[in-house]
Amino acid sequence: MKDLLYSISLRAELRTKILMHRVSWISYDLRNDRSLLRKTIWLNQVSVKSGSHSFTPLFLILDAICNSYRKENDSAYRSIIITGYPRTGKSILARELAKQLNHFVLKADQLRKIYWRIEDDIKRRKLREELYFKVSKNYPHFLIIEGDDFISENRHIRSEVEPVNLDLLRILNDQTTLATAVIGNSRCSIDEKIKSLNYSREKGTCWSLEDPKFKSDRGMKRLAVISIEGSKNLAEMSDGYGIPYFEINPTRFRDDINNTVSDIITALQEEK
Repeated sequence: MKDLLYSISLRAELRTKILMHRVSWISYDLRNDRSLLRKTIWLNQVSVKSGSHSFTPLFLILDAICNSYRKENDSAYRSIIITGYPRTGKSILARELAKQLNHFVLKADQLRKIYWRIEDDIKRRKLREELYFKVSKNYPHFLIIEGDDFISENRHIRSEVEPVNLDLLRILNDQTTLATAVIGNSRCSIDEKIKSLNYSREKGTCWSLEDPKFKSDRGMKRLAVISIEGSKNLAEMSDGYGIPYFEINPTRFRDDINNTVSDIITALQEEK
């Protein structure tokens, strides 16, 4: 009963703040799971008009969420950024880490909708950097920020992650308290990666695989090659920047996810 009342209270608090600030198309889901509240939020649109912008609606919601986690945690671990090439296991890793650390998963796929429609390259880059710096500095605990935008030089709605660049991640790693991790599938064969991609498509666990250009065998092979070569590139770049890189092999996916979760948690515990 106590958890139910707490969930209702937090839900009402979020609804009030959303209505007060007229945020467009924000939905959220709060549900009770073994006496711990699991919270997810989808930020579909925050309007950016006449070159001005405000992150206030987003931060009000994150304030409410992080405050609720603070009440549940006796000892808080650092927030973490998890990034890597698309379709390499970031979301699953983030979800498993969140369970272990009692953190909230904030998806960069949703955050980028604040800036990636801006046509001006300089304005888009500046807004992206400002957003992630403020999120990183305002929420040093209780978040796992997951997505591939951290490997992109300057993501736009009409582009994939290329050209790949870890400069933003390196700066966030050096100038904020957030932990960072890059994952990839650099050591698997093309056939192993194709098998993994087909499995994900059958299970419906990766929306991007529904793209018509990946329906053919040729398209799937191209996607596998891009993922493997991109992961190799990221592994090399991560090493040069001193950012931890974790290999997730599709043939032993669950074991590698569990081992990576264990390694990250051990590193966080050693800091305390």
